[in-house]
Amino acid sequence: MTRQWSATEWSAAGKRTRRVGNHHGDNRSHGTLI
Repeated sequence: MTRQWSATEWSAAGKRTRRVGNHHGDNRSHGTLI
C-alpha cells in the first residue's frame, strides 16, 4: 500500500489515525514513506 500523499493528505490522515484503528499499520510506514 504505497501511495504518494500530499502534505494535506498526511495531515488529514494523522487526524484520522486517532479515530480509525485501521491506519495503525500505516503509522509504522509513515516514517519510511517520507
